[in-house]
Amino acid sequence: MPIHVEHARNVARNIPSDIVASLVLPQDATVSQLLTVYTRFPPQIEEQPFFAPDNPTALLSDKHHQPSGAERHIQASVASALALRTKFDNAWLSGARSICLPSDPSQRYPLWVEKLIQQMVPHVTHGRTWSTRAEWLEETSKLSPACAALAMECQESFEVLPWKGLVPGFGPAVRLTMMDLARFLSKEWLHDEMINAGLDYILRDMQKGSRIMLVNCLFFPNLREMYKRGHLPKNTTLADSIRRKDIDLLFFPLHVNNSHWTLLTVDLVDHTYSYSDSLLRSASLLKETADLLQRWLEQLRPEFSTKPLRRAGTALCTLPRQHDSDSCGIIVLSTLAHHLLRLEPWTDDTKGEHRMQWFLRLSEGLQDTSESSDDQDPSCTVALNSLVLQTALERELQLDDITLDLNNNANSDSLQPKPASRKRALSSADILRQPKRVQRGEHGPIIHDSKHGRAQRPEPQSPTVAFRPTGAADRKFTKSILAMDARAEFDPADQLRVRCSSCNDWKKMRKRHDTANFRKHRETEKCAENQKGGSTPSLRTFFSPVQRSTQNAPNLSTSPSKQIIRVPCPGLTKESSPDVARYLCRTATAGGGAPSRSRIANALYETDNLLWRELKPSQKRAVQQREVSLYQWRNFRPLGTVFSVRCVLLVTVSSLADEPPTCMECQSLLSLRSFQVQLSRPIPSEQNMKFVPKLWRDEDMGVLYIRYRGLQKLVEMENGRSPWLKFSQGVVDGTYSNSEILLGMVRALVVKTDRLKQGKSLRGMTYTRVFSDFANMMASLAPRAYESFRQHLGGPTTRSLRQTRAKAPRFKPGLSLANVQAAKAVIRRLGYNGPLSLSWDDTALEPALAIFQESKDGMCTILGGAAGEIEVKSESDLDRVFQDACSHQADKLRLYAVGVPLHKVPPMIVAAVARKGSDNADALHALHLEILRLLHSVEIYPISMSADGTEVERSLQSRINDSAVQVVEYEIPNSLAACRITLRLHFQDQDHPFVTLQDSNHARKTGRNQLFTGARLLVMGRCAMFYSQLRDCVIGVVSPLFHRDVEKVDRQDDRAAARLTSSAFLAHVLALHPERSALAVYLFILGEMIDAWQNRLITHLERATMVMTARFVLMAWRSHVEQHPAYSVQVQFISRESYNIFITICDGLLSLIILYRQFHPGYPLLPWLHGTENCEHIFGTLRQLKTDFNYMDLLYLQPKLQTLLLAAFSHILPQQEANATAAGYHHSYILDADIDLQALTQWPTDAQLTEASQRAFENAAQLLQAVGIDAKTMLSSYQHPASSSGRCTQQSEPRKPRGPTTLAELIALYDASAATISFEEQDKIEACQAALISEGINKTLKINMLPDSEDAELQSVAESINSDLQAVPAGELNTIVSNEQDSSSTCPQGKVTLFSIDSDEPFTSLINSTTSTLIPEALVKLRARHEPPFVARAIRQSARQCLSNGNNSEANNTSESTLRQTLVTRLATLTYDAITSSSSSGVARRVRHTGSYQATGSGTREGQKRTIQAASSASFCALRMQAFAHLQAIHPNMYNANISLSSPLNPGNFVLVSQSVDVAVSKLELLLGRVVTMYTKSEGRGSKHAWTASVDSVGTPSYIAVQIYSHFAGSTYSANSCKKMDCPTFLNVPRTHVVLSLADYAKTITTGGINVGTHEVDTVTLCAASARLHLALTLRHDDISKAIKQLCGLCKRGAKAARHGSVSLTIDQGGGSAQAWAAAINEPRSTGDDSDDVLSDDPEGQECVKMV
Repeated sequence: MPIHVEHARNVARNIPSDIVASLVLPQDATVSQLLTVYTRFPPQIEEQPFFAPDNPTALLSDKHHQPSGAERHIQASVASALALRTKFDNAWLSGARSICLPSDPSQRYPLWVEKLIQQMVPHVTHGRTWSTRAEWLEETSKLSPACAALAMECQESFEVLPWKGLVPGFGPAVRLTMMDLARFLSKEWLHDEMINAGLDYILRDMQKGSRIMLVNCLFFPNLREMYKRGHLPKNTTLADSIRRKDIDLLFFPLHVNNSHWTLLTVDLVDHTYSYSDSLLRSASLLKETADLLQRWLEQLRPEFSTKPLRRAGTALCTLPRQHDSDSCGIIVLSTLAHHLLRLEPWTDDTKGEHRMQWFLRLSEGLQDTSESSDDQDPSCTVALNSLVLQTALERELQLDDITLDLNNNANSDSLQPKPASRKRALSSADILRQPKRVQRGEHGPIIHDSKHGRAQRPEPQSPTVAFRPTGAADRKFTKSILAMDARAEFDPADQLRVRCSSCNDWKKMRKRHDTANFRKHRETEKCAENQKGGSTPSLRTFFSPVQRSTQNAPNLSTSPSKQIIRVPCPGLTKESSPDVARYLCRTATAGGGAPSRSRIANALYETDNLLWRELKPSQKRAVQQREVSLYQWRNFRPLGTVFSVRCVLLVTVSSLADEPPTCMECQSLLSLRSFQVQLSRPIPSEQNMKFVPKLWRDEDMGVLYIRYRGLQKLVEMENGRSPWLKFSQGVVDGTYSNSEILLGMVRALVVKTDRLKQGKSLRGMTYTRVFSDFANMMASLAPRAYESFRQHLGGPTTRSLRQTRAKAPRFKPGLSLANVQAAKAVIRRLGYNGPLSLSWDDTALEPALAIFQESKDGMCTILGGAAGEIEVKSESDLDRVFQDACSHQADKLRLYAVGVPLHKVPPMIVAAVARKGSDNADALHALHLEILRLLHSVEIYPISMSADGTEVERSLQSRINDSAVQVVEYEIPNSLAACRITLRLHFQDQDHPFVTLQDSNHARKTGRNQLFTGARLLVMGRCAMFYSQLRDCVIGVVSPLFHRDVEKVDRQDDRAAARLTSSAFLAHVLALHPERSALAVYLFILGEMIDAWQNRLITHLERATMVMTARFVLMAWRSHVEQHPAYSVQVQFISRESYNIFITICDGLLSLIILYRQFHPGYPLLPWLHGTENCEHIFGTLRQLKTDFNYMDLLYLQPKLQTLLLAAFSHILPQQEANATAAGYHHSYILDADIDLQALTQWPTDAQLTEASQRAFENAAQLLQAVGIDAKTMLSSYQHPASSSGRCTQQSEPRKPRGPTTLAELIALYDASAATISFEEQDKIEACQAALISEGINKTLKINMLPDSEDAELQSVAESINSDLQAVPAGELNTIVSNEQDSSSTCPQGKVTLFSIDSDEPFTSLINSTTSTLIPEALVKLRARHEPPFVARAIRQSARQCLSNGNNSEANNTSESTLRQTLVTRLATLTYDAITSSSSSGVARRVRHTGSYQATGSGTREGQKRTIQAASSASFCALRMQAFAHLQAIHPNMYNANISLSSPLNPGNFVLVSQSVDVAVSKLELLLGRVVTMYTKSEGRGSKHAWTASVDSVGTPSYIAVQIYSHFAGSTYSANSCKKMDCPTFLNVPRTHVVLSLADYAKTITTGGINVGTHEVDTVTLCAASARLHLALTLRHDDISKAIKQLCGLCKRGAKAARHGSVSLTIDQGGGSAQAWAAAINEPRSTGDDSDDVLSDDPEGQECVKMV
């Protein structure tokens, strides 16, 4: 319906306001008013109203025409409300103008009557309910006098209770409606909201600090659902209290069989529980509930695991026996109230009373609100308090009456008015019942109030008790009397007596709440005559409390016109008088107005001339206590307020928006002379502070104020809330100790201001090192902003920052001796003579050539080509040489960096080589030999040489090791021969060893990506590991991982890999899925192996143990896979490249420890600095300045890098969150807050390494035992894999087709298709190209304008190095010498200084020796000890659950698009539209032939992928139908393997496959397998194996991972299918080898288990139908094998034909839409090359998994 039509329709349905006011009951109407309306409702008629085209004749406001009984006719049609609303729109659009009601056919009612009838529907439903409740009260009142009294009280409450809405006063977990409350007044069952409301009431009345807790009745259903979904229970207040052992007793109301309430009591101290049922005494707790409770308590308190709950011998709380079917809920609530609040117990005779009592208790919030508002009405309050307050003058005159009884008179509360109690008086029902008073602890007796049923303590009564209305009927009676006689009085002793103020006679009413007698009296002639002469108050009114603020009291004879609201009195503030703020700033006392202390002392001790100094300390305290009790006002500095001790506390306002007025008592302080004197006194100056009497100031603060000028102003400014005071306190407390930039800036500002005050210049000022680094960085990035900053806050001038520009040598391109000499000069200036590291890495380079003219004779150099520097000697040859170089531009940048492996020392670039990405290992080795030659020429001998894990880099490292001049073997012995580790230590010459290393963070990401591949099925012993296991631990549960860590993953995300191997996620896996022991072991060893490099605190002996444990586990795991007859290391094990990297990681760290121990024992080993992170950091810094940088940009930036890198090293704050960004590299190597340099210089001896090897083997054996692998047997037969030839000729395997990711590729794509683009499109594209080139040149110029590094920065680095080396205990190095020299060490050094470390740490078992299962606490504790703190900060916390679960870019890309992004997006759109209009891929053309292709360029990549998958699936199904045509007789769905939309294949289903169970034998066998996970893959080139949750076609999956079951007995099959290895078998089955799905028989196939040794073996029993089908297929297996071979051949020929039909320029190669191209180019590059990831180079087809 259009908006304007809908608006006209709403106007037609708009009800006039006067009609609403007269017919519709308001929301705040009471139950009594509803019942009055409901009783007038006519009976409902069944005949339906209808719409008429006639004009309305009734209820016309302009004619004031209203037929007789119109209201009743409308009410009689309420039953037709729904039918009218359904027909209204069509009738109105058809021209209807009125409605005809069946009960009044002669009239036509307006159309808005339809909406009026809708609004009157609740009147009927609620009225019927409340009428039924009123009838129940009438019946129940006849049972007993107590029931009659309670029923009357409930009926009275109908006068104030609203007829609908929510009942207030409960916690957020309770949502009790008025209909729920009314349910108590019936014989209906209690539901969960009613039970929870009762529990909330009991909890609020229990003693504060009670160790008893009542638990929400929905607790067990919610807990059961959470466990069912695999979630962990949330952290709640209850759970925290149980963990802290703050609770001893728990009460659980349980709803059994959805029809009965019972009570469960749990004693957490004795570990017992009791269960009580009011129907069946012998009932016991359900086993499911007991198991849930036990599991929950075990997670909260570990001791419940060893001492589980047991049933108590004696019930802690027993429910009484019920004889009906509806009292169980009331019994539970009343029993708890009796047990905890000492209220009356439930009996069968008082069941009606208890229902009414709970109704009154739970409606207390509504009744209290009404009473409170009435109590605030002056017309209803005759006497609130009889305490007569003394005036200030009287207090000053009564000093002579002061007594020595300090206990009675020192209490200041006696001088303050008591607030009126909100408790209700006892009713007649209480008098009838006369409950006993029960002692409750030390808090005195408890009195039961039948109105509320609430236990209350007796309050002190005032001397004179005035009448006060207590109930709704009382209040109504009082208002009626006061309306007739405003000064009438009530007798508190007899509520039937009322005094007429005109006649001075007491009149007695016939009965309670009956005003007829008083009305008749007021109408008599005598009383009317007396009323003319005024009223005479009685004598008792003169002794009633003073009525304050009577001038504002409303007219007592009429209802107040405005709502009266009571709010706290604001007291006297600076708004009341400006002098108040000055007074509070000046004084240090808590109040004032009391007599002098000498007068108080003389009065207390009955003497005349007693001096203060003559008093004893105890006497002084007594005088001070008395002084406080005599205060006339009190000071509240946090509020800036002064209150009178007689403050009435509450004042009246008409609305909450009004400013509350100061009460008269507080306002009277301004006229009090002593207060005026205090206000008028000025604040003493700092010079006169010493004259202030010590008696009236803080002695310690006074001394400080006098000593330090300005301190008083700082402390007392803004009443101590000044931010400058907080800053000063933070500086002293060390809060800002890590904010060295801020402190340096403040220091610079202070020094600058002092110098200018003294008339001195700013020349020669010194600054802190950190602030100088900050100034350098700011001047580098934003020179103009730094100038403005320096003028305001100080800092070195830009000129001084640039003075060292000319001193620093220029960085030379390629391999240059000058660069190496510059690095050597820096090392020399740092004063460092220790070990050095060398690392190299590649990154993508924007292809670009630059020409340098080096001399005036025209000789030039061309840079940026793949062949290196090209010299041009003459200008005539320039064009030709430049043209040749353009065809061989470099697209990769190789960076070599030398590092000082100490913290806070930035790396030094020694070479930057532009090259082609296709360079082989031989070319790179030649490059490496040249850089080593240059380094050796200046005596730089790196001890470590680090690279990433690509195939070509590992081949290069193999060549580097082969070229060593000497190799020394070092063996770490072990009792098992296969576990003896032989390290090959290579030497560059006779005295300088080196070790080739892999980057540890790259290795962590490699290990993570192994779990994301679909081409492999990792199997460790009895368990398999795959992607969906990780996904189950993250999606739908509260996990330490983010959703982005398992969906649309970034494979270069360092923090995502750290989160995966964290102790938090390990604990999460073990708690959620303890059966996945293989996954836990893999995550454990992977984390241990990497954190041995990354941890800053542990000793090197512990690091060696960690990596050796990981090494032994990997070796035994590989040996187990190799010996399994059905397994292959290419499928069931990690990739060859990953295994090689992990072994290098382990051996590299051991070799590094040995080399440091032997050759550099005086220098700490920081292993995390021996990697490629420094190169990645340099790349990241450059890309922050320019995303697509070329070779010249790096040359310009190199002299300025030191400033930028130093800023990164110096200004890392510990509170910076690890998840500030969601993607890419995280440079953790610069974090140094937790380094233990002494531990890093403790070297293990050979004996300790031997012991560590033995301990590592024991750890590995335990871990492998948990997954069913015998470590000793597997390691004894371990064969080291044959190394690859190492003659890698290419950088990597060809990568999958992708769209352009750089600006150069985008332009090249345009150039390749320029012939088919129109001239108009060419002009637009060229314009965008020109703009982008200009933008790039502008950024290059900005880089060139950055200031160079200076000498002061090197000085700061030298100081840092000196500080580190001084922290090393040099004396200890010279005294602690090894007493043994291991014979296996044949290093050329003779005598070496060693540390002797005692390894007395007790061995911790990692598995349960009885069950051979992992001990989660031991593993998690060990991982938590070894992981560095930044890993713990990277995990997802519960306080961060508001973070987005979407893609990373969505959370971070919040800024506006830059000029470059806008231009690239425009160019990509133009290029994409131009290209896709003229070409398409071969796969796309093939899909188009199927009829499902959409030739639109705006389709997303996922849409294209689904289209291609559907086409591929249909093609495969057609080929399978052809190959399996002769087998259709076995099963009608043989052609599709019985997989369809109606019968999809899911994990857990069984399937028949044809596969070889022995890799050495190619014969296929028919096997029964259970699906564990599935992957799918389209036929597009470079497509990935993507995980899928379900498949509905046999052509959809690429691999189906299954667990094989072998025949056991009859139709039963066992999961222990490998008899040789005594373990299960997991296979990755391709879709071609799937024979038939048994998903149709999922409900009839039964699973079970049998115990074999220490573990359970799964079994499955086929049903009769599936067993017959399996037998039939087994008999025809030869035919099935032939069909599978035929199908494989058809698929192979089809794939070959598809490859020959493709074209060179394809949409698939473009990678998606124009927006995808632009996003790829605009996205900030990773700081390293994408090809660094091992998976992209794996020839076996490993790929990261994406969500389908």
